[in-house]
Amino acid sequence: MSRAENGSKKPRRGRMGGTVLIALMFIVGPVLIGIGASVTAAEDELARTGTHVEGTVTTVRDGVKASRQRFEVEYLDADASAHSVWVSWSTAEKPVEGDTVTVVYSSSDPDSAMVEGYDGDGISVSGVGVLLTLVFGVVGVVMLVSYFRGKAARKRAPA
Repeated sequence: MSRAENGSKKPRRGRMGGTVLIALMFIVGPVLIGIGASVTAAEDELARTGTHVEGTVTTVRDGVKASRQRFEVEYLDADASAHSVWVSWSTAEKPVEGDTVTVVYSSSDPDSAMVEGYDGDGISVSGVGVLLTLVFGVVGVVMLVSYFRGKAARKRAPA
């Protein structure tokens, strides 16, 4: 006996999972954009209100992947306590060990610092958010169109 004959409906497990997946796909990118914007705003605030000191590049990691291109800068706070911060660099702005750079740190938390002239993490997070929004947006629209086309085809099919 078929499902149509015994009155049972088609199971909805796959539809619910697909709906949740599409919803997550549309949400992840904008959330990352928001987090990146928040981090960028905090970095801008630190650049405006923080204490500016000179620091010395002590380590440069030159990885193949952009995520591994980082360098360490050591600096002294107002109390002459040593601190360090790791910063990402792009190919165009590669530092050299021994370079002097300007570090901006929070007077209330000297370990919270950034290096002037180098993008912070907020830009990267926002960029990933934009990329995911575009990719997941296209995939999500394709999934929705496929779903509605299939639904229309099932309605037209003879019983």
